[in-house]
Amino acid sequence: MRLMRLDSLRRVSYTAALAALLLSGTARAAGEFRVLGVVLPGGSVKVDTDRYRMPQTYEEALKFYKQFLPPAKYGRKAIRNQAGVRAVHIDNPAGKSEWDGLNLYELPGGEVRLFIIAAAKKDEG
Repeated sequence: MRLMRLDSLRRVSYTAALAALLLSGTARAAGEFRVLGVVLPGGSVKVDTDRYRMPQTYEEALKFYKQFLPPAKYGRKAIRNQAGVRAVHIDNPAGKSEWDGLNLYELPGGEVRLFIIAAAKKDEG
């Protein structure tokens, strides 16, 4: 009887640990991929060099990047230069990565795009 209780407790603990992992920010959704070290959600489509159309709404995309690029570490600044376009710049302060920043924006028709600003390549010589 005592062994059955221990086995049941282990199952409950295992199930709780698995649920916590799946709900945490460390669990990755299927289809996510990286470009220049930046995580893009599954369903993103390349439309030009370092430019991607995203499958989510603007708000969902902001939430996605808040999870992977916390605002406390990766600064954000609103971009205000065109009517009808919502946009935010996410800065990469690391300096040792393949990207310097991201521009996440929503076009007037609701299409969401991401532009990855590649880090300048240092001259070898």
